[in-house]
This record gives sequence, C-alpha cells and structure tokens, in this order.
Amino acid sequence: METNGEPDQKMKKGSTQSVSQWFVEKSQTCLKQQDDRFACKAFLLTAKILCPHDFKIQYQAYCFEKTAQDVKQAASILLEMFKNFPLDGRLDDELKAISKSLLGDSKDTHASFLKDVYEHLPTKIQREILEHCAKLSQQNHNDLEELRLKLLINQRFNKDGPKEVSLLLNSILDIEKKEGFKNVANPYRKLMVYEVLPFALSMNKLGQHCSSKDNSKWLHKTMEFFITMATQPHPQKLSSGDHMTNIVLGVEGSELSRGSPWVNLQHILKLFAKCCQWESGFIAAPGSGLGESWSIIQKHVQRHSINSREEGEKVPPKAAFYASLVLLLRASYHYASIMSPQQYGGSSSHHHQSHVLLEDLEPKKRSKKHKHTHKKRKLEADKETHIDSDGSDDVSDVILPSEMTPLSAEITEAFHTAMNCWRLLNSNDTFIKDFTWLLHRWKADTWSWFNSFQADRLFYLGENVQAISMLQSRLKAEQDDTALDNPDRMKILIQLACIYQSMARLADACDCVLQAITIMNTTYVEGNPSRGIVSEGSLTGAGRSGRLLHILSASPSMLLPYCIQLVLLAFKKRVLHRADSNDTGLGHLIVLMQYYWSREEPQFNEAIRRIRKQGSFFYHCFLNYVVNIDILEEFAHLKTEDGGKVNLDLLPSSSGVQRQRTVTRGVTRGGKEDFRAGMERQVMRSNDNVEAVIMKFLMEERDSIKLTFADS
Repeated sequence: METNGEPDQKMKKGSTQSVSQWFVEKSQTCLKQQDDRFACKAFLLTAKILCPHDFKIQYQAYCFEKTAQDVKQAASILLEMFKNFPLDGRLDDELKAISKSLLGDSKDTHASFLKDVYEHLPTKIQREILEHCAKLSQQNHNDLEELRLKLLINQRFNKDGPKEVSLLLNSILDIEKKEGFKNVANPYRKLMVYEVLPFALSMNKLGQHCSSKDNSKWLHKTMEFFITMATQPHPQKLSSGDHMTNIVLGVEGSELSRGSPWVNLQHILKLFAKCCQWESGFIAAPGSGLGESWSIIQKHVQRHSINSREEGEKVPPKAAFYASLVLLLRASYHYASIMSPQQYGGSSSHHHQSHVLLEDLEPKKRSKKHKHTHKKRKLEADKETHIDSDGSDDVSDVILPSEMTPLSAEITEAFHTAMNCWRLLNSNDTFIKDFTWLLHRWKADTWSWFNSFQADRLFYLGENVQAISMLQSRLKAEQDDTALDNPDRMKILIQLACIYQSMARLADACDCVLQAITIMNTTYVEGNPSRGIVSEGSLTGAGRSGRLLHILSASPSMLLPYCIQLVLLAFKKRVLHRADSNDTGLGHLIVLMQYYWSREEPQFNEAIRRIRKQGSFFYHCFLNYVVNIDILEEFAHLKTEDGGKVNLDLLPSSSGVQRQRTVTRGVTRGGKEDFRAGMERQVMRSNDNVEAVIMKFLMEERDSIKLTFADS
C-alpha cells in the first residue's frame, strides 16, 4: 500500500494527532470515493498498531464495523474502547444510544444492531455500561431515564434482589412527589405501574423484604392510577419522549399494557395477592363480568363468615376489601357511564341515550284497576247515555315498565353490584376506616361519576336529606365550572323535585320542576300521543315501604310527562286537600288535569263541586290554556240554571263586559256575548296539542305557580 511518504513527513513534525488524522481521512477516502472496504480496513488496522491509545482511530474502526454490520467486530472494538477510554466523553454518545435502544421498543434496524452489539459484550461490561449511562442521566438531571436504566439493571443483573427493587419503587414515588404532578397519569407513575411493579411482584420473597406499609402504598398508588385511567373521558397519551415498553419481559404483568385499565387493575391485584400471600380466591379473574365478580366475593365472604365463628376472626381478609373496593368503583363507573354516556362514557361508549332514576309517584295506584262512569253527555238527538271506562283509562298508563331489555339488565346489574360492594365495605369498623381513608386520599369527592352514583344510591335508600345535599353539590359544581351540560342539570333538578315531593316540600318540588322545564324548552320535541312514561327498568327502593324506582330515558319529550305528573300531584295536595286554596290554584290544577284527562276526570268533578258550592270562580288564564272539550262543556253548563248559575269570570282581565249566550248544554239565549265567543273559540282549539299547551302554561305562569306554593 502506497503512502507517498506522507506519514513520515508528518511524524517528523512530531504530531501523533496528525498521524491519526491522516489515517482516518485516508480510510474515509477509500470508503467513500473508491468504495474499497479492504483498503479502508487496512488503513485502520495499521493506524491502531501505530496509535494504540488514540481514541479517534478506535472510534473510526468501530464506525467502520457498524457500517459493515459486523456485530462481533463492533462489539470487540466497543469493549476495547470502554476499557481503554472509560472517561472519554466522546464515547458517551454511543453508550447512550445503546442504552436507549435497550429501553425502547423501536424496530429500527440501527437500534436492533446496537442491541446485538450489546448482547455480544461480557456480562460484567454490560452492567458497567448501564450503570455508567445511569450516572450520565443523573448528571443531566434526567430522572426518568435514570430510573428506567436502574430497572433494566435489576431485570438483567439483579443480585441484590427485592431490596434494591423496593428502593427503586420508593424512589419513583419520591421523585413524582418532588416534581409536583397534579395528574396521576404522569410518566413516573406509568413507569412504576406498567414496568417496575409487575417485575417487583414477580420476584420471590418480595414480601419478606418489604414492609406492609410499603405494599399498601404501592397498591394504593396503582389503584389510583388505573381508576383515573379508566374513568377519564379521553385517556391521556404519553408525553413526548415517554416511551413505555409494551411488554415487561419474563414477568406475569406482561399483559398489563394490552388490557383495559380495569382488567389491568385485576391483574395487579392478583399479583399483590400472590406476593403478600393473601387469600386470592376473593379476586375474580381479570375480565370477569360484574355479577360474576360479586358472586365470587360473596361466596368467599360467606365461607369466611362460617369459619370465623369457629376461629373467632370476624373481619374478612384484605383480599375481600380490595376486591370489593375495585368492583365497587368499576360497577359504579359503569352505571354512571350508562346513565350519562355523553358525560362519562366518552367516545368508546356504546350507549347514546341518557337516563335518570326517578321514583314512581303513585306506586299504590299502579296495581289497581280504575273504572269509573263518565258524566252524562248530551248527544245530538238530546239522548243521554252513560259511557263506561274500559281498562285503557287505568292509572297504570302513566308509567309503562318495559320488559327486561339488555340495557335495563346491564343498568340494574351494575347498580346492584355497586350497592352490594358498598354494603360489604361498610360492614365492619376496619373496612369502614380503610374505605373512608382511601376515598379521602384519592379525593373521591371530586369524581363527578362517583358522586352521580352516590346520589342515586342515597335516593334508592330513601336517605333524602343526604341525597338532596349531594344533588345540590353537583348543581353548585356545575355553576362553578360548567361541569354539567343542560341535560345533566335537568336530570338533577327533576331528581330533586322527586325527593322534595316525597317529603311534602311542594314549593321546592315545583321550583325544581319549573327550572327543569326551562331547560327542556330549548330542546323540546313532542312526545308520543299516549303520553306514557316508559321505564327502561325498575328497582324496588329501600326506605319506606312501597317505593318503586324507574329508570327513565332522559330526553325532554320523555321526562315532560313525569314533570307534569309531579306538578299535578303537588297541586292536588295544595288545592284539593286544603280549605284555604284560592281560585288561581284551582284553575292551575284544572289546566294540568287535561294532560291525563281520562284518569283525572273524577278529581275534576270534585273541583267542579267545589266551584258550584262556592258559587263563583275567577280564573283569567282559562282561555289561554283550557282546550279540553269536556272541561269546556262543564264550565258552560255551570252558567245554566241546571248547572247552578255559577258566577264565572274566565276572560282575560283586559276584556270588556262579559256577555252570555248558549254554547252547549242548554245555556239560555241572551247570555253574555264575550263569554259565548270566548268559549266558541276554545272549542275550535280542542284539537290543539295538549303537551304544547301545558308546556306553554308552565313557562308563562311560572311566577303564579310558585306563588301558589309560597306557604307550603
């Protein structure tokens, strides 16, 4: 090989660096310009002999082997460089690249080559390289990378065993606390949950090297993480540079990142049970259904209860507590996400229609068959006949429970599962203390989905004061940060009205209904002609006997009939059951009776008897909202001799002198013309949509309605 005497000339100048530089440049020229790999390698071998302590020569030879994809030779040169130049900062970049290839899950060809080079190094050197890289990360204040490298060292060369891993877990939590993350779904918690903890729990005798306090802390942090991940509407993506490995090699937690958060939590719970030697039978297999999971817990709790009578141990083991707690949160979130899919279900929810839990306002009447005789009607040929009611006029047409659908079965299973777990977690002082402490530590009062279930739980149990407090808190939260959309606010208001109604707080009930009606008006869609309240499912409520709760669709057109029924019942209690009621209240009641006319006719006849007895009736809203032909006939009849010649003032207050004339049922000619004209106009409106009329009444007469209940 010709050198043209150039190195001799440069060496004469006494510059070793110049010699190495010449060899590097010459080798690069052979490779780039002449594509002569053999000449290139020959120059580098010569240079290594002449300059054995020159890093630049060694590094160029290493780069040549990388380009040639020669793993064995590249590993050999890397080993030599690491031994001869351990403190040379120019090597650090390559070592860091190797460590990143080991930490990442990249399928890049270069990363794969670096992994292969690393694997060809002696085991001792492999560890020293990772420890060196961990120190570099520490110097650069890259805590996350340092922690991941320490985990990798433990996974590959763990000699200190569980003690070192437990220190690593606590270090992660200490750094997370120091960094002050507000969201638990941060890179440090993810590293702990997805990578470190599964590896730690798979180690033998971890429980012997860790205190029960540490185990509890790690489990609580893990539960908090997965609960957050499972219940946030839009799961957070990993931040830039936060590359969690998809599989933790060689440990039982390798399935974590592939499952849903609830399934992952079950996996971790199983690992903790095995590590801590808990009775793992309480914990259902990951992916088990809600009902199946509760059956497993219940079976083992009953078995424990039988054994405890013999052994004297009353409190079920920790596994029962944690299995029930996880199942409670999972079931209550599932329930809330079905009841309010837009708010809690997120884009992954297969449910679209929102629902609300409300009490049957007249459950005792639901089982009775009401048949009554309509009043005598005068027909065209002046012939009178009695028209009897058939079963269609039964009060049961107000709420029509459907058959058990897949949706209702899913809702009731989630609700009952959550309720069963709640009872178990509050069955003894030890569980109550731990349960309360965890909810406080996790700030569960800020979980709107859990508060939603809590409100329905209290409502179901008939604990009205607490339910009202919970619902009012949710309304206040909505006012503070607009956490609720209008439909959710409407649902809460109707639930509050329902509770107030059961407590005979009529003014509060009507106020809440009227607020809900205002929200409905923005999205009002006419309901079906039957005006039935269709139930998706029913629950037998606790508390006072005879309570029946229905799961109703929360669309305005479906809830309007319930709201009208609620206000109607309030008016009945205020007007028909009290002697001090005024004509305005009685008039409002008559307007509302039109909605469920066939079943309300007996109560209407009672109102007519009261009007006839007092001899007068003043209600200036009559012509605005009364369109029912039977009611119009009855009031026209009240003006006749047979009807009692009742003094009626039904025209708007701006009208002039009232004039009468026959409209129906024999009112004498010569009657006041204004009254006759007004009643004739009302007859023309008898086909008006009653829902629209009642909706307009509730909107326009809001202040007057509230005034009726001012002293209630």
